[in-house]
This record gives sequence, structure tokens and C-alpha cells, in this order.
Amino acid sequence: MYTVKPAYSRLSRLVGACLGALVGSVLRFSVALTYLYIATDWGFQRDGEILTEGYYLAAISAFIGVIIGGIAGFTCRPVMGAVIGAALSAGCCFGLIIAPASMGVAIIEGNTHSTLHAEKIELIVGWMSMTLAGALAGGIGAYAGVFCEKLGHRLDKAEPTPST
Repeated sequence: MYTVKPAYSRLSRLVGACLGALVGSVLRFSVALTYLYIATDWGFQRDGEILTEGYYLAAISAFIGVIIGGIAGFTCRPVMGAVIGAALSAGCCFGLIIAPASMGVAIIEGNTHSTLHAEKIELIVGWMSMTLAGALAGGIGAYAGVFCEKLGHRLDKAEPTPST
């Protein structure tokens, strides 16, 4: 017979969503910044001038991580949160980065096989990193929601102290 699990409280879902959003933003920011540093030969500098475009792209990625981690952490189910976070992060990364970048490289570079192969490997490594970041954000956020729910039940079952 199938039993329905009790619903999680609003506080637990809020804790899961907030922690998932925090973890998602930090992880996606760091992955994007690391990938952009590698792609631009370790730094956003041209002729001694610091370029800020890379930091803007990393900030946009962090904002996407807030949304993805919040949605995935809201589930309060760690495995489901990790799967949802990975799927959303992989989808966003593929649709916003992988497909346009691979088409742009193919158009600019022509059909030289070695260049396209190297660029595709770099894009796939970045895509896998973003997918892992989404999975971790969703799983950690959802686990925090479960932990908050268990902690709340323990506090509810604690015996009240006698007042004097």
C-alpha cells in the first residue's frame, strides 16, 4: 500500500530554498569566473586595463544560480532537488552558452576540425561543471530543508521545562 509522506512546513521549504539559492549563486559564480579566467588566459586584462565584462557574465550566472538553487532547494527532497538543480542548470547552460558559442565558433573559425574539437571539449567541461553546481545547490538546499523539518519535530517533542 502506498503511503503519502507528510508535507513539509513552509519554514523548512523556505530554509531549503534560501540555502539552495545561496549555494547555487556561489557555485555558479565561481565556476563561471574560473572558466572565464581559463578561457581568457588567466585574467581580464588587456594592455594593463582591467576588463569588467567577465565579472558581469559571472554575476549573471550567479543570478541564474539563485533561481535554480531556490527552485531545487524548495523541494525538501535531496535526490529530487539534485536532479532538478542539475537539469535546470544544464538546460540554462546549454541554451545560453553551449549552443550559441559552438555556433559562433563554427561560423568564425570555419570547419577546421582541430579547433572545433578543442572548443567543444572546453564547452563540455564548463557545461559539466555548471551541471554539478546545480546538482549540489539543489541537493544541499533540499537537505537543509529536511534537516530543518527534523529539527522542528525534535523541538516540538521536547518536554517543556517546569517554570518556577
